[in-house]
Amino acid sequence: MMTSKTGDSMIRSAPSATTNDPKAERFQWQAYLKSTVAVAATGLLAGMSRTLHLADTEANTVMLFLATTAYVAYKHGRGPAVWASFTAVLIFNFFFVVPLYTLTVADVRYFVTFGVMLAIGLVVSTLTSRLRSLLASTHLRERRTAALYELGKQLTSIYGDTRLASIAGTKVAEMIGGEVAIYLARNGRDLDVVFGQESSIVRNPESGVAALRSVEMGVRTGKDTNSFADTDAVFFPLIGTQRNLGSLAVKVREVERLLASE
Repeated sequence: MMTSKTGDSMIRSAPSATTNDPKAERFQWQAYLKSTVAVAATGLLAGMSRTLHLADTEANTVMLFLATTAYVAYKHGRGPAVWASFTAVLIFNFFFVVPLYTLTVADVRYFVTFGVMLAIGLVVSTLTSRLRSLLASTHLRERRTAALYELGKQLTSIYGDTRLASIAGTKVAEMIGGEVAIYLARNGRDLDVVFGQESSIVRNPESGVAALRSVEMGVRTGKDTNSFADTDAVFFPLIGTQRNLGSLAVKVREVERLLASE
């Protein structure tokens, strides 16, 4: 929960009243193509190494493919890494297992090799992808912490809700790497846009209604919620000690990551 003081009021973002709907991971064909090229290049390197008798054992060839799988997992994520694991097994079988240039396996013991190779590749890809995600989350938290520190220093010497909203909106936009709009409640059902007037959030005709609903209900509305889910932004109510003061609207490319660390 994030808080900031404005005069005698305490503004804080309310916890969500809805549960996010999981979405399927976007298919990135470029990453799968690059992983295929990486595995093919590894096969070529392994073939050259065998020809030059530099690494002409099957164990060395398997290690090269596993190293490539780990690289693909770190660079492109788990999906392309899983694809790389399967591709590596097929290339290893086709080019390096007798009889060559066929998927036929003469020695059944190679099935154990294929199974272990595939299993290790999947484990390595999963762990590497998880490490990649943790590193990204850590960097995001560091950016947010630094931005919040700078925001706190600036807010201590600034008066007036419009000026405060401008400083806060700028820092929030830096933290999330997206668009931000701030709506403040004035009289009754009226909301004033005090930051992000030119943003695509404000230009969406449904944003004003979604912001008003978040203020009235005191819950998150917008994308990935049960209220105004068709909008492309998320609206967080700014809750004061006596009343709801407004709504903070954010629009980012990956809403799930933003909400996972709110």
